Amino acid sequence: MSSLPHVVVVRFPAQTLSAYGTFWRHGLQFGGRTTRRPFCEATVVDTLVLGGTFVVSRTLFDFYALVRLIPQLALWSRRFHDLGQPAWWLLTLLVLGLGPIFCSIWAMFPGTPAANRWGPPPVSLAA
Repeated sequence: MSSLPHVVVVRFPAQTLSAYGTFWRHGLQFGGRTTRRPFCEATVVDTLVLGGTFVVSRTLFDFYALVRLIPQLALWSRRFHDLGQPAWWLLTLLVLGLGPIFCSIWAMFPGTPAANRWGPPPVSLAA
């Protein structure tokens, strides 16, 4: 008896896909700020796409990983700016093991509610 492969269909809210689109539209913008929700939504969708490319083809995975590198750095930079920190903190990502964990936890803290040197607080899409 042959069994058909299971297909998983993931449906994202329009707002989540909008955050992923913004991730690509602002992929070269290192200035400004990004709040937690768009940061998390874009990161989750990007990670799922990255995993999907790995399942499809190693070559496609390598290509996508390279193409998304600069937009990911820009997104992280804007997230650190929202926290009131310079993007130089991205260098902690290079510390294997603790660096990515530290940055991921730090990114979940709320941003500064008032304007900081990187601009006014972004308008939240959740409001």
